[in-house]
Amino acid sequence: MKRTNKTTYSCNDIEYPINTKEGKHECYCAILDNGIKQLIRMLNRHSKVLAIRLDVHIPERTKLNTNIGLFMDYLKRFVLRTYYSKDVGFIWVREIEKAKKQHYHLCIYVDGNKIRTSYKIVEWAEKYLNSKGMTSYRPKNTFMMVHRNDKQSIDDAVYRMSYLAKVRGKGYVDKHVKNYSCSRIS
Repeated sequence: MKRTNKTTYSCNDIEYPINTKEGKHECYCAILDNGIKQLIRMLNRHSKVLAIRLDVHIPERTKLNTNIGLFMDYLKRFVLRTYYSKDVGFIWVREIEKAKKQHYHLCIYVDGNKIRTSYKIVEWAEKYLNSKGMTSYRPKNTFMMVHRNDKQSIDDAVYRMSYLAKVRGKGYVDKHVKNYSCSRIS
């Protein structure tokens, strides 16, 4: 998979800042492409998008990503029913680091006109995960509002999402198992 260690990344001829720690680390281009495209497609549908970052830790290493897949399905249903929203964008990545158990980093994109804070969504996610023996972690500044015509807010959201694309921690799966997945917002 193609990588970059540049401090900016071009997607559809638009430059975005990315988190490579000033070129010291690399990011996977495919993850950057998918994350940016899902955010931009959500912004094409909604003038504001609430971007939520969340980490999910599971108690033991698994071969497949069934747990995160089910979590995302239930999370989407919760958002669609609770807020009468039409769509939910997301990207998740699987990583295994020192603990030898995988964990997941997620960016969730929802209609910012209907959902102004991440509180209910994160609260629901924590209850769901705890009921399944998993835990969550809220990174600093769990959510941010991204505005369609505000390049700075888009850049900030892409920079934050680009952490998911970092090379470190990925690749410790069988060849038929994905290191990441994203929504199919068109």
